[in-house]
Amino acid sequence: MRCLLLIPLLLTGCADKPTPVAHSVPAKPAVEIAPMAERVLRQIAAEQKLAEPWYVRLSIAWQAEPTIEVHLDRTPPGTDDFTCQAGELNCVMSRDLLPYLRGCRIEMVEVKGGSGFDVRFPNQDAQEREAARKWLSDQQAKRKGKQP
Repeated sequence: MRCLLLIPLLLTGCADKPTPVAHSVPAKPAVEIAPMAERVLRQIAAEQKLAEPWYVRLSIAWQAEPTIEVHLDRTPPGTDDFTCQAGELNCVMSRDLLPYLRGCRIEMVEVKGGSGFDVRFPNQDAQEREAARKWLSDQQAKRKGKQP
């Protein structure tokens, strides 16, 4: 059988706890572009001989299933556009799309017959996912109402 002897320890000369320091937390990006996707976008711009400034524009093609499109655009952003930096690139989208596209990440993926851009949403929290779901549902309902 073992006995433990507990001896209280006196600490002398210790300072009070340091005052907590506030650290800034970087804001979540509205749009993020994966490094490979950024390289491909730059390569496309170079091949098309696009002069600066050019923009990565996100839009939605309203088909049977809405599709997010990623393309290069030389048109300067308008007053109804939202712009942001994604890495070293300038991104632009219609301000109306922000509830849906906030927190997206553009990636390169292999698809049958080649590769393409894929837009995913790893930076959305639960509240943003719910807002995006509601926005998409509302937009689809509006478009169904306009069909003959």
